[in-house]
Amino acid sequence: MNDIKLVHQDDTVDYKKILFERPISKLYTKHIGIVVDKDVNLLKLNKLHKIIAEFKYDQHIITDNTTKSLGIPAELFLSPQNKKSIYFQNTDIALDILSNCNYSIVGVGFDGSSKMQLFIEKTIESSNTVLVLYPKCVELFKTSQDILNGREDDVIFCNLNSLKKMIKYLKINDNFSTNYSVLNIASILANISTRLKCNIVYYNDCQILFSSFVDPCLVGIINFDIKFINRFMNEFVAIFVCLLCDSRNEKEDIMVRFLTAGYLLKIYINSYSEFKLQLS
Repeated sequence: MNDIKLVHQDDTVDYKKILFERPISKLYTKHIGIVVDKDVNLLKLNKLHKIIAEFKYDQHIITDNTTKSLGIPAELFLSPQNKKSIYFQNTDIALDILSNCNYSIVGVGFDGSSKMQLFIEKTIESSNTVLVLYPKCVELFKTSQDILNGREDDVIFCNLNSLKKMIKYLKINDNFSTNYSVLNIASILANISTRLKCNIVYYNDCQILFSSFVDPCLVGIINFDIKFINRFMNEFVAIFVCLLCDSRNEKEDIMVRFLTAGYLLKIYINSYSEFKLQLS
């Protein structure tokens, strides 16, 4: 895709305007669903949970019943109909919970099991909630390139491995295997977001890039001084989703909310107490 313009998160820019405009009335309380699978890292889930709580949004965790021993504060544990069944017997209850959420973070600890994959597919098909899909969810495109048909606004998170798989599954012609330049990655993200009518976030060790189908030629980029920023992606997901929940019109200001999420993540990494002050 030609005419890609990179929009950098600038540490000299004051992103506090977005935070000053945060709704404070309980009338504006939003609901965030979190779908968790058996490979969940409890520490990472706790960080996700804690940040959403700092934004004072309600959380609705749905998880595989095999995680009960972990002490996850789940609203619903998904249970199979019997030992041989590939379906959860309480899928309808789970879908009803998610349909009442503004955003749902899906695929935390996803292990690729057929039961959870079928549940996620059913969620995509039946739920009105905006979905935020973790990297392993790109496996869904292996069996159905058109799985997001009829939907828009969903957010897909990709790392290097999952982006390569998405390129393969969607049969995108590119030279990604030999060209890892920022502009080439940005072009690929713009291609995918346009094709799927979604928003896509790509992250590596020291950068996060973002493309929205609303304006695919405008690609956001956040650079970090530290390496291994991927260790903080659960925190970034939580911050970004909460900022989207704050918005009255996500389509219009999704880019500035992405950049503000980068601003907040940098504060979080340096000082959690300062991060909390930004939200107060």
